[in-house]
Amino acid sequence: MDIFFDALRIWLEDMGLTTAYLLTISFLFVAVVALITREIMTWLVRSRSVLKTLKKQLQHMEQIEGEISEVQAEIRNLKGVISALTLSLERDAQRKTPTTKTSKFETNKETVVHQTKRPPEPTP
Repeated sequence: MDIFFDALRIWLEDMGLTTAYLLTISFLFVAVVALITREIMTWLVRSRSVLKTLKKQLQHMEQIEGEISEVQAEIRNLKGVISALTLSLERDAQRKTPTTKTSKFETNKETVVHQTKRPPEPTP
């Protein structure tokens, strides 16, 4: 690296630039490198904070997903309970309604339907 700077110094001196000019150019070069480094560091810090925020949001979304799964499981469970209750109510309704007994017999090629009402069966 020293060879590079020596070659640069000799070339600049051949062009008629003095040591003061070389120091000024060196200072400007260092300043530009410092500015670029600062911008890169600022960008990295912002990127890191954005990543932290995204990580928190992802964790929150995963928590919400878990809660949604729990609610869906409860809904499926409640659907089963509702189906069982509906079936039970239908059975109870069939037991409590009076039933009609229908008998068929034929007379002269005509079908006659005879209906009699029965009292409802007692429930235990």
